[in-house]
Amino acid sequence: MTTENKITILYFYDPLCGWCYGFSEVIKQFWLKHKDNWHFEVFSGGMVTGERIGPLANIAPYLRNAYKTVEERTGVLFGKAYLDELFGEASMLMSSIEPGIVLSIFKSFETGNDIAFASAIQKAIYYNGVAPTKMEAFAPYAAQHGVAEEDFLSRLKKPAYHDAVLKDFELSKRYGVQGFPTLLMKSNTENHLLAHGYVDLETLESRVNEIVASMQST
Repeated sequence: MTTENKITILYFYDPLCGWCYGFSEVIKQFWLKHKDNWHFEVFSGGMVTGERIGPLANIAPYLRNAYKTVEERTGVLFGKAYLDELFGEASMLMSSIEPGIVLSIFKSFETGNDIAFASAIQKAIYYNGVAPTKMEAFAPYAAQHGVAEEDFLSRLKKPAYHDAVLKDFELSKRYGVQGFPTLLMKSNTENHLLAHGYVDLETLESRVNEIVASMQST
């Protein structure tokens, strides 16, 4: 591939998207394989905003069955802490804004680990039962991926990161993203769709190989 065809992978996800959680290990393995050659960016999609923000109880009847489908198809596991909440009072407030701010803060440190941290946010929520709106609870996960807890916490209340997540939401709309996860391969001015919804790693790599072969033949 020529230098003119430098590749950027754009990952549009939402921290409250169960299928994104199912995809989290796939995208992480994909990133690990290609991160030395390609540039990766991750954006929050804004799935649960405005009137959709509310307690988990609002969607619990659906999720109590749907989570099993995600587990069966993807192999990911939902943790006891989350399931106890889901099948209990389900009072946890669900909002995409706060975990989106968390991701924006992490991205500002430019560690190169944004994809891994996005996956860690979802594991915190869906496996460890961390409430999405308790932003300080994500500090230990930031530390595990290269940002000191005190540095992360120092930026929590700065409005710039709230603005940044709103820009992510808008970018998702500009790219015409209709659902999550969505994965695009960008080369020069061309955007190639790699995934819309969950796909396994083998399918994803097959699509990549087809696109790269097409690039090299032109």
